[in-house]
Amino acid sequence: MHSESKFITFESSLNKDEIKAIRAWLGVWYESICNYQRMGEVGNTYIDNLRCTVAEIENNFSAALSKAVSCQCTVYRGISDRFLCPNRQKYIRQLLHGSEIFLLDSHASASIFREIGESFTYTAPDDDERTLSVLLEVSSITGKYLKPFQHAARDEGEVVLLRGSKYRRISAERQMDPKDNLEYWIMQVEEII
Repeated sequence: MHSESKFITFESSLNKDEIKAIRAWLGVWYESICNYQRMGEVGNTYIDNLRCTVAEIENNFSAALSKAVSCQCTVYRGISDRFLCPNRQKYIRQLLHGSEIFLLDSHASASIFREIGESFTYTAPDDDERTLSVLLEVSSITGKYLKPFQHAARDEGEVVLLRGSKYRRISAERQMDPKDNLEYWIMQVEEII
């Protein structure tokens, strides 16, 4: 782990628009930023309460990440096929069974805490229905800590895996299904430069 002074230096290096963009990522605008990076969608959507567009948030967020402290450790990312979305399931199956080497098409949220990553696989008995969930164990090289910023509810140890970063699948192992009709995997990947 890094000394606290590096995180203080990161925070003090940010302008007000970059801080607003980090707060948007940690708030409700995560999906919009990712969709904008993937497809250019919602780029002109004006967000009244933030007084800017999603494109401006994405630009400022990427600028903030360029100043953030690099994370060179294992982080965890849970993914699942929300609401039986066929495109999402296809994407997850490609990660599991497709090319061993893959690139991220947008920034991606991860955590230094395994239990946070696991919570996003939605495998608990009272979680919303899913049919496919994967816990990614990622050996990060260029991921960026968002510390000292955190989600309003609690510190999730947020690390952002960068758009365009390249990964190699080391293993993908099917686990015992935690619920009926829910296929669960653990996949180990390493970032490659």
